[in-house]
Amino acid sequence: MNFLKSIFENKPEFKPDYRDTILYNGQIEFRASGVFSGDLLEFIETNNTANKILFNPNLKKQAYIENHNNYDLVRNKDRKNFSTFGMTMSQGTFIPTGRIFKNQAGLDIVWEFMLKDNPQTVMFFKLPLNENFITGRDCK
Repeated sequence: MNFLKSIFENKPEFKPDYRDTILYNGQIEFRASGVFSGDLLEFIETNNTANKILFNPNLKKQAYIENHNNYDLVRNKDRKNFSTFGMTMSQGTFIPTGRIFKNQAGLDIVWEFMLKDNPQTVMFFKLPLNENFITGRDCK
């Protein structure tokens, strides 16, 4: 029995890193805990660890883990938040989470947006980066 248990429990564990940091409503920093509830990923507020949300990364758990390296952070150079960068649609206002997703060739960049106050409704929009933004580890 222990032999079978070791085979089936030997899946690689997801270890969040700097790329798993979102800005809730464009301004409150949340970090992934690494815990999934189905395909929703748990995030914990940086300054209030009692505040947790379930976030929809729009990928099934295994696909998120496999594509994890294609995510990166993006922030304003002046460190202002993204709360005023919303895009209003019929469902409401979508605000950048401060993450971008690059396809495997690295050519297309899409921004991750969250419906205001609703971390389970996430969309991606293709938008360019400009000189007002910094990306990667420099965002921390």
